Amino acid sequence: QVKPTPDGGYIIVGYLFRNNMYETMLMKVDSAANPEWERFYQGANGQSLQPFFVFNAPDGGYLVTGLEKDLADATTNDPFLLRVDSVGNVIWKRVLGSPGFDGLPATTYYNNGKRLIAVYSQETDSIPDPQTGYRSFTQVVVKLDAQNGFVLDQDTIDVVFPRMYTYNITFSNNLAVAVGEFLNFDTLKLGGAFLGFTLAVDTSLNEHWFKTYSHRKATAQFDDWNSLYDIRPTSDGGFICAGTHQKDDALGTGRAGFHAWLLKLDSTGCEVPLCANQIGEEEIPLPIMGEMSVYPNPASREFNVSVGGLSHGTLQLVDMRGVVLQQKTLENGAVVLPIDNITGGFYLIRVIDNKGFSLVKKVAVSKSP
Repeated sequence: QVKPTPDGGYIIVGYLFRNNMYETMLMKVDSAANPEWERFYQGANGQSLQPFFVFNAPDGGYLVTGLEKDLADATTNDPFLLRVDSVGNVIWKRVLGSPGFDGLPATTYYNNGKRLIAVYSQETDSIPDPQTGYRSFTQVVVKLDAQNGFVLDQDTIDVVFPRMYTYNITFSNNLAVAVGEFLNFDTLKLGGAFLGFTLAVDTSLNEHWFKTYSHRKATAQFDDWNSLYDIRPTSDGGFICAGTHQKDDALGTGRAGFHAWLLKLDSTGCEVPLCANQIGEEEIPLPIMGEMSVYPNPASREFNVSVGGLSHGTLQLVDMRGVVLQQKTLENGAVVLPIDNITGGFYLIRVIDNKGFSLVKKVAVSKSP
């Protein structure tokens, strides 16, 4: 993952796999992606430390979250939080979870950066259910002191479902609201659908709601797969969630592919006030644009650009810093882009249709010495 930093640069988190274990890698770069420093971190007692997310801490340092694993024991998986200063020195590290398999922690700051709330999935049994093929999980909520990583409080939410994972969290209206997915299995019909969920707790870890969502609402059918991966507060006091919906095709011959899924909620996690008469989301088909053709590439004088299936649009020539150098109107899906005054190097050609969807292609300008 990469995040912008207050100084105009970026913080990058990844991992290095060597000696049969993961090492967390943290790299700070400037606004032009020049490295300023990099650090590597290992887990305790030979454990792998596999990171997933990085956050800017209020004091200028960084918070990394991920999973600490014992590669010799696939049943062990513990969420960790790693707090470092502005140059990567470790301030504290906290490993959460039970001795068994636990999920990735979704983490958010609150109280002006003095406190943290983390929500993660904790398995309730170590053996997969023979009917579903999945282990069952519940949700654990932890409150920590952001300065030293001490656990101040912890609670287990009274919900248990197969394959229940938390993916992200936000803090708004004095509530920490997490999103994820779980399998809603019908033991009588021996089948089920994956549903998205939101879980809201206050700063005392009291549960305010646990709500579930399906793209097809109460008519969710077996093999539907609804996942919510991200949540953000909106200016009206509610939330916007992003995820995917997958369903079998009309002939039942296999999955029809993933559809992007946006879900707008009010301040109580409902699509309409008090969750009365739930309405469906609007399904918006993406425009059908063919591939972009650019020739010659590399070029020294001009690019000939065409896009199948697009009659009108806007074409931009963009440098690798994101600066738009030229802009032309695309008529009948084609345009000639002169580059006499463009210096040699790599650039991006971006075509945007009238709905804001775009295609991007990397090109090279070659100039004779």
